[in-house]
This record gives sequence, structure tokens and C-alpha cells, in this order.
Amino acid sequence: MKKKNLKVALLQFGGAEFTTTVVVDGKEVKKPVMISDQIGQVLWLAANSELSPEEKYKAFKIAQRIAANPEAVELSSEEIAMIKKMVAQVFAAGVYGQMVDVLEK
Repeated sequence: MKKKNLKVALLQFGGAEFTTTVVVDGKEVKKPVMISDQIGQVLWLAANSELSPEEKYKAFKIAQRIAANPEAVELSSEEIAMIKKMVAQVFAAGVYGQMVDVLEK
């Protein structure tokens, strides 16, 4: 198992951070979109018919670990390979490449 910091801001082409708007105490606030959140959502929402029930459960358990500690999530090489395969099906090259760099760092 390797500790990975997935709480990294996702960047647009050119280097600006992707942001999202959230409401905090009744005020709209922009916050960066984090790679940990995007990977977690892909795992959480895994509905690909090619995934076995065991793989879906594994995705769920990994998503829970990411949510609990995105700055130091423990991942095996097998889990990293699974994550890379799943996010490749969802994201374009620019986003996918950033995720791979963070996972392999």
C-alpha cells in the first residue's frame, strides 16, 4: 500500500484551476475542484455493466477511504490500476493525465 495525496486542484488547459461555486453561510463562494473528489465520484457512481459486483464493492470501499482522508489515502498498485481504468472511461485526456500523475507520484 502506498500513501497518496489526492487532494490536488484540477487544472484547466493553460494552468488555471477548475472551480465550482458553493453556498457557505448564504454566500456564493468559488472553490477549486479537487482530483480526490472527481476520482471519488467516479468510484462512487460506478455503474459500468462490465464491472463485477466484487469490483463495484471494491470501488465503493476505495471511495470511502478517499473521502475519509484524501491527503493520505492508502492505495495498492492493483487499486491504482483499477482507478486509472475507471477514470479513463469518464474523463478527457487533460483531466485523466493529471489524475494519473497524482496516482503515480
